[in-house]
Amino acid sequence: MASHTDTIDTMYADIEDGKRHDIAVELVTRRAIDCDGEHVHRLLVTDQSGRQFTVLATPDSEALLGLKTGGTHRISGLLGAVPLTSGDDIGAVCPDCGGQLRPGQVVDAAGAAVTQAASQLSLDEPFGIIDVRTTVRRVRDDRSLVNDWTPMDDDRSVSPPDYVCASCGCRVDAYELREAAETDQMLEN
Repeated sequence: MASHTDTIDTMYADIEDGKRHDIAVELVTRRAIDCDGEHVHRLLVTDQSGRQFTVLATPDSEALLGLKTGGTHRISGLLGAVPLTSGDDIGAVCPDCGGQLRPGQVVDAAGAAVTQAASQLSLDEPFGIIDVRTTVRRVRDDRSLVNDWTPMDDDRSVSPPDYVCASCGCRVDAYELREAAETDQMLEN
């Protein structure tokens, strides 16, 4: 482990799509959203500059247990994501259901339930995602916002899947698509 004492001064404006961030926020509200039997939590938080924004927590995230409304929390490894876009029709179909594929986005890397929640909420601004790699710690009134450790092996960026089915949410990588096209072409000849 590497040790350092950088003050957490990341703000909402610093959040980038696909990058992990350490940020201190105050929890304003929390709401569970049912996405096909899985619960994604929508948090409304305020950064240290007073900017409110949305954070979605994946169903498998255990980081929400100690969250207190009105409390300041240090989020380590918050994944930045941009709103879903319809994307260009790539002219390929899902190998599972035959639905249309769209280019994958970072939000898709967090799972189908988070993608569905982002769509249901019609998020139109960048947002954060709390997943299994994210930690959330309450900052006590008598403590400063100091980041006292960071694991050395923490990959600070996340890559989206190559393609996602607009119908069933299946993730398809470019290799699978090429392999399927080559098989189809061989069968036609």
